[in-house]
Amino acid sequence: MPVTATVSINGNALPTQLAGKLTQLTYKEGLKFTGDTVSIDIADPDGTFRRTFRLKAAIPVSVSISGGGGSRDCGTFHIHSLRYKGDKGGGSSIHIDCVSIPIQPQNSVRTERKSQGSEKTTLQDITAKIASANGLSVQFQAKNNPKIGRSDQHDQSDLVQLARHCDEENYALKIRKGAIWVLDRDQMQAQGPVGTIVIPSPGVVGGVNGIGGLLSWDINEIVEDCYNSAEVAYKDHKTGKVTREKVSDPTCADLGHVLRLKHNPHDAESTDVNAKDTSKQATQPSKPALNNPLNLIGIDNPFSAIQKSLFSMTPLQALSDTATQTLETNSDKCARAKHVAEKKLKKKNQKRHGISFEIPYNGGIESGTVYTLVNGSPDVDGPWLVVNVTHTLSKGGNKTHVQLEKSQAWGGS
Repeated sequence: MPVTATVSINGNALPTQLAGKLTQLTYKEGLKFTGDTVSIDIADPDGTFRRTFRLKAAIPVSVSISGGGGSRDCGTFHIHSLRYKGDKGGGSSIHIDCVSIPIQPQNSVRTERKSQGSEKTTLQDITAKIASANGLSVQFQAKNNPKIGRSDQHDQSDLVQLARHCDEENYALKIRKGAIWVLDRDQMQAQGPVGTIVIPSPGVVGGVNGIGGLLSWDINEIVEDCYNSAEVAYKDHKTGKVTREKVSDPTCADLGHVLRLKHNPHDAESTDVNAKDTSKQATQPSKPALNNPLNLIGIDNPFSAIQKSLFSMTPLQALSDTATQTLETNSDKCARAKHVAEKKLKKKNQKRHGISFEIPYNGGIESGTVYTLVNGSPDVDGPWLVVNVTHTLSKGGNKTHVQLEKSQAWGGS
């Protein structure tokens, strides 16, 4: 069955004679970027397309693809950039880049910078408020709804602010088909495989589910910025106690690097969001400090002590010196530190193993699904998560390029 793309610009479908002028259409969807994209190249030597269709940045473009494994409604995009090119010898051409993040007066989720803050909320609540303010719906697909004690937004767009909180949980964030999607990578990696990817070898054609072969493939491994463990350590200067938690990644046990982090959360971060906020309460000194008529806390401390408190580096002390520290025993704080260490470690180590391959156009492959790799090597065979898919339709042929990362089915240890 031939592969065909249907394109509508500003609600108007392309007539057959104009649709034939499309020389290439590229549709990218995945977990690594906040928006899906569509790029369209048009040959317009006599200017017919340019004069027939009103092309302008920000107007909507709808795309669907049929054939090669089924039909795909790619959704509605908005023109992000538009370029006309031409010369007297070769005529003119048009290049259009579109993004799934709406570009509309009532939607400023990506473009308007704000400075504001909120306390005692959750990731799902923040997502819902941002979606409501920008005319979007919500697809919160994560099983856990992290509590957020304090969220500060300084000269940032809503999308940047939301992405920061999602990044802390190693959640994927994307805007697609008029909705904000929040997806948990751990949940996606834990899915059962939907198919098998067979790497070719003599006598084995390979391909997705062993059919069609692979046009090209690339298996890579790096250790740069990958770690065998992560440690979160910080000192609460109100109590003097040190919170220190460490997790290890068994899939990177052959590395010697430790990722050391300082995550000093707002006090309410790991407590009931409806509980009374006691983070600003302070204990008054037993007697007023000298030359301190306002009884300001800490004003009588030597400057050297204040300087040491403000600028001390993590790790606070070597692990062998923990006996001299007063370690935090609050289970909520310890659990939160361990949680942060695990999420940061997983995010870093996701890039250690990677696979990409190219096949004839296959509309059935989607990001967020798991495939089992076979016939590769003993170190890479097993489950892999699809993170990016690029479909390219052109006069020279129709191809699908797929990027995967190795599933990390482990918990903090």
